[in-house]
Amino acid sequence: MIQVILAGGSGKRLWPLSTREEPKQIIPIFNGISLFEKTIIQNNIDSKIVITNERIFPSLKSISPNSKFLIEKEPLGTNMSIALIAIMSDPEEMLVITPSDHIIKNTTNYNHSISLAIRKAKKQLVLIGISPSYPETGYGYISLRNNKVVAFHEKPNLETATSYMNSNYLWNSGIVVVKASILLTLFSTYDKVSLANAREILSQSTLKSGNIYLKNKDPYLESFDCSILEKAKDISVISACNLGWKDMGSIDSLSSEIPSSPFKEVNSSNNYCFTSKDKNILFLDIDNVSVIETEDSILISNRGSSQQIKEIELPDSWYETNKTNRPWGQYKVIKSESNYKVKELIVNPGERISLQYHKHRSEHWILVKGKIEAQINEKIINLSENESLYIPANITHRLSNKSDQTALLIEVQTGTYLEEDDIIRIEDDYERP
Repeated sequence: MIQVILAGGSGKRLWPLSTREEPKQIIPIFNGISLFEKTIIQNNIDSKIVITNERIFPSLKSISPNSKFLIEKEPLGTNMSIALIAIMSDPEEMLVITPSDHIIKNTTNYNHSISLAIRKAKKQLVLIGISPSYPETGYGYISLRNNKVVAFHEKPNLETATSYMNSNYLWNSGIVVVKASILLTLFSTYDKVSLANAREILSQSTLKSGNIYLKNKDPYLESFDCSILEKAKDISVISACNLGWKDMGSIDSLSSEIPSSPFKEVNSSNNYCFTSKDKNILFLDIDNVSVIETEDSILISNRGSSQQIKEIELPDSWYETNKTNRPWGQYKVIKSESNYKVKELIVNPGERISLQYHKHRSEHWILVKGKIEAQINEKIINLSENESLYIPANITHRLSNKSDQTALLIEVQTGTYLEEDDIIRIEDDYERP
């Protein structure tokens, strides 16, 4: 049995917390745990295949080093991702396909539902449906008869969602249990084009350290629901109850799981606030408002309206941030001009950056906290706080934090070209190209 984790989404519905460099799957906002980590914990399955993108692969790899990864060049969408899995899997393999942004609190009941699904999945595709506990307008629904799918229903309005409560309707969790051979047959029957495209993509891929780097130049945005599930004739459903399941796809769903930051209210009620740093916050003569603040952006909305974020065309720059996570830690751009850039670097305990050099820039390192081992060509230099190093262009170098404390450095880059693609990696612990 293999768990297939779909972890390539951009998480735009969770803006401004979710950004291009740090989408919702990897934000450690649940007491230091990310949704991706929760997905692994909730599914007690040893073998895993993760479909993700180049940006967040290193972060996911550091969280789940034993997983096999498919790394997309351009977005694949759920349909193409699952088509790739259908082709590359052993026909007898049982696949448990899950999103990477759900919370399941009752894992005992969940694992029981998965076991029931596996028994049925020997002959047909099986979905996990969630018995609705309230009329939710942000989820898709499944109508069923005799534990078989009758139809799929898009996100309803409140009146329609209320009418579903006492009928044969379930929330569509997006969790699929299917035998690989059955999945391949479904694609052969209902979507031969995607199957052919998937074979072409795999034929041009590169295998490195057990991970598959896909070289698709074009995005594929079709959903598995539309391409396969809504066309298939014989789909079973496991009606799961009392899972404590929630799709963390919006600020409103998040606010029900993460306590609000401290604030005061005067003539106000039912407000929510999440801030990146401690601030003095007052709600005055205002009700039912959600305020989400990060270092770069602020979202102010009526509670219950955050699902609309996905429909709004925000500028691309709004999904960028001055902080970038890396598998060894993170960096934050403090100041950037045409001929110099200042960064704050955090190197986590036991981690190190790649052995690399730059063609167009030199670097100055100043260690302000912790201890660092620096490699300059073949020479090893140990730095303590308030010590610095200069690295000219075209000189091989590496930073290693061999201590049990976080190391903090200020990096000053100078040169004619300061972009991130001027990194020529010679050796990398995280298998980045």
